[in-house]
Amino acid sequence: MEQKKILLFADDPDLLFAYKTILTDNGYTVSTATNASEVETLLQLSSYKLALIDSIKESKYGGCDVFKNIKKIKPEIPVISLILCNIITTDIPEDDCSQADIFIEKPVIAKELTEAINYLLSKAVE
Repeated sequence: MEQKKILLFADDPDLLFAYKTILTDNGYTVSTATNASEVETLLQLSSYKLALIDSIKESKYGGCDVFKNIKKIKPEIPVISLILCNIITTDIPEDDCSQADIFIEKPVIAKELTEAINYLLSKAVE
């Protein structure tokens, strides 16, 4: 059976725990990162079917920068970005982090998250 391995980035430990719990309860193997260097290290050490980014605008090194790094290191990995509904605005250039495969509005509903993951993983198989 093929492993469904997901890279999860969030800088909030409570959200990281909640998302990881949802994912592992649904049969995914999850590696977590709370900063950019962890993301880079994990991408170099393992292969992932999908990346889940907590949001576009985070603290000093935000989700947008993490997104760009993922696409630079492993451009084939689909990315789901979890966002606040008022985050997507016209100030984000189209060639930047607005190119995530799927955006999910926070607060995240577990069923919606797993459906989005399953959709992207099934597209990758095709």
